[in-house]
Amino acid sequence: MQIVHARHVRLPARPRPDWLGVNQSLYQDLLGRHGRQVDETLLARGSFHTHQDLADALLAEALPRQPQLILVAQALPDLLPFTAVAPYIDHLLHGNGTQTLCLGVSQTGIAAPFVALRIAAAYAGQSPYRDAAIFILEQATLPASRPGVDAGNLADTGVLLLTGSGGGGRHLPLHVRRAPDAATLESLVREILAQAPGDAPEHVILGHALPWEGLGVPVTRARPDQYTTGVWSALAALDPPVRRVLVADADPGSGDYHLAVLASPATAAH
Repeated sequence: MQIVHARHVRLPARPRPDWLGVNQSLYQDLLGRHGRQVDETLLARGSFHTHQDLADALLAEALPRQPQLILVAQALPDLLPFTAVAPYIDHLLHGNGTQTLCLGVSQTGIAAPFVALRIAAAYAGQSPYRDAAIFILEQATLPASRPGVDAGNLADTGVLLLTGSGGGGRHLPLHVRRAPDAATLESLVREILAQAPGDAPEHVILGHALPWEGLGVPVTRARPDQYTTGVWSALAALDPPVRRVLVADADPGSGDYHLAVLASPATAAH
């Protein structure tokens, strides 16, 4: 399985929609079960896009191939919590009557995109689902604060990773791993980098909760106004693809520490 195409979007804030008020009673019901209240000040600072809006923006241009497996990965809830986004994307891509498999990955924090990559890899051996689209969606309007998330400085962002077989790939996922803590993750990254030939062009992409220094290779750090999408936006923007990319992200609030090692297909073949 290769990542054959990647793109990312960032949507500007828009005025608060009238329909948002209908959802506030739902937000309060959900929060009230935990003794919390809707944070009106925080809600008012949102930019008021939905996951459907992000999917529309990611699909504004045609895809180079049509996926038969659609994965929607989200670490934060949608502004419209009862919207089935993966089937909506399927309809945009294929209309009605297709055999597309639609899956959602949620309630896993920043692990969601890493889990989605592992799911795509598991399905890649089955001919109907060799081509997959991973949509990493993050909307910035939250009714209450969340641990590790600077909701007041969050942007509406989305990333699309298209995976498949054959030539022309950008990156080939070699390993997708979880670490129990930040120290173990850092040691793992440094060990992998130390095993590489000295003349091999490599790159590390770090989530903003990983302030490591002295890795000895170029480092891109996720933007502070992105929570889950930051490292994946950086991957999508990385051009030209390098020999090997290490994508590491962390959510200290939930204890999630993850690493994806991606190689260029030419490198992996040797």
